Amino acid sequence: MPQFIDTYITEVLNSEDQEAIRISFTELIATLKPTVETDIRDITTVQYTALLDTHLLVKGDIDEDRLANPEALQPTKNEFLNHLKYLTITAYVTAEEIGENVLMYDPVPTAYYCGDLQEISGGKSSSL
Repeated sequence: MPQFIDTYITEVLNSEDQEAIRISFTELIATLKPTVETDIRDITTVQYTALLDTHLLVKGDIDEDRLANPEALQPTKNEFLNHLKYLTITAYVTAEEIGENVLMYDPVPTAYYCGDLQEISGGKSSSL
């Protein structure tokens, strides 16, 4: 999945958006690390969880960073984390392994089914 996100950033986004992502990652890492000398590999799950609890807002929550600077061109930590979450979910549901083995997969739909969708699909979403 990281490969999908890296490829997406490199091949789809323009240079300005790529730079905005680099800046956002730098700011996020600086927020995450207790000191500049801390190695990123030493960050604990508790620290990651605290970062997400603080900066990954849900619908209806107020983004204080955006309120403080509504005209800023750089995404806030919340906006960046939500974009990263969207890319991660997209990478997951479009992965071949997930599409063929986790989701309902019918590469050449040749039949029309009539009935309860949950029963027909086994409760799975369709990959195509």
